[in-house]
Amino acid sequence: MNLPELFDYKYYSNYYPDLKEAFGDNEELLKEHYLKYGYYENRKYFDIPDDFDWKKYILANPLFFPNMEDKTKKNAITHFFKNEYNPDKSYDDYKLIKNIDLDYKPIIILYYAFLNNDKNWKDMITQQIYDIMRTKIYEVLYKFHVVLLGKKNDIDELKNYLIQNYKNVELEFTEVYENKYEFPAIQKIKELAIENPDKLFIYSHSKGMVNHNPSSERTMIEKILTRKTVLDWETTLFIFETYPEIKKAGLSPAEGGWVWFNFWWARGSYITECKSLEKKEYYEESERFECEGWLGDGSKTWKDIYSLTRKLIHIPSDPLDELWLYGL
Repeated sequence: MNLPELFDYKYYSNYYPDLKEAFGDNEELLKEHYLKYGYYENRKYFDIPDDFDWKKYILANPLFFPNMEDKTKKNAITHFFKNEYNPDKSYDDYKLIKNIDLDYKPIIILYYAFLNNDKNWKDMITQQIYDIMRTKIYEVLYKFHVVLLGKKNDIDELKNYLIQNYKNVELEFTEVYENKYEFPAIQKIKELAIENPDKLFIYSHSKGMVNHNPSSERTMIEKILTRKTVLDWETTLFIFETYPEIKKAGLSPAEGGWVWFNFWWARGSYITECKSLEKKEYYEESERFECEGWLGDGSKTWKDIYSLTRKLIHIPSDPLDELWLYGL
């Protein structure tokens, strides 16, 4: 990953007291901090007026942003401030109308947490949720629904932690005490979509991270999946708002209409078209793969999936290479 073209290390330091205290005006340390932390926290890196509406700028200038992949927050900000911005000149046409959409909460996140005591689930899961929330996506969250699989005392511990640490988030919980793979989570997201067909849903999970990780630390592939699925959420939300033909989004779309690794976005109205998974007391291990491809059931095509890596409609030849090439 490269630094943004407009990165101003002095502004970055002066704007954030914690960085000023820690690094002063040390250019290299400030750049390193941004790449390692600030990028994932959506920190400001140069003097962007808080009232600049990058969405308005894109919509008002289609010649500058002709293709889907051009329509990103980063591209809009870079183009405006390199070509048009003058601090002494009014930019009223692109000013954010404040307080008009305070109740606009279009996103529901469903997170599936497997509390596996053979692993250090406390650190792994709390860090994963922190990665989601530090993007400030909570600003547009209608609710954060957590499906918890584990022992009762562990479930209560995580619930209490989330309630104490995310008081600005509408939390809901579903408790599961027997391992039924991802079936309870997929069944719940279908129920929520039926109740909220106009919302956008994000599906994220910890189960694969724990099952296929021999250590008790988070893997790089899981960090990429968790962080990059939600990181540029403002652009992804804008794409869904602008292109009604986009039904799903993910880092590595698959030909069958699902998303590799099962981290994805989807319209509630689309999810309602996917099949209902049978609720059973017991599932064979071989049945768990039904959850991996379930998202494709509504359309069975990749042509309605927005690639979060390429910023357009695209399926990779190698889904893992796609993450390494474009996800870091």
